Amino acid sequence: MGEPDVGPSTSSAHLQTPALRSAKAVHLGYQCDSCLAEPIVGIRWHCLECRGAFTVDLCDECREEGTFETERHRDTHSFQARREAEMEPYYANEVASMALREYSYLA
Repeated sequence: MGEPDVGPSTSSAHLQTPALRSAKAVHLGYQCDSCLAEPIVGIRWHCLECRGAFTVDLCDECREEGTFETERHRDTHSFQARREAEMEPYYANEVASMALREYSYLA
């Protein structure tokens, strides 16, 4: 027996395919301060001690190296792992998802 139907879900997780769920986050508008990769793909490491104009974001590879420093940022600073992009892609909501399923370039 399956689980009872409790009506439509308000989350977009049920609209995502396995490929979308396993895809790496793309942090649009963020650049790695070390290797300059833009956008940051995968985990974005955000320095919790550098603020304002001196904020530091690193890609996973550069954070793992642990050697990035500036005049204000030290490699001993604490970081927060941002595993999900701050904005959902345009196709993540129900209306857009429905429109994409109905779209055909042959029509």
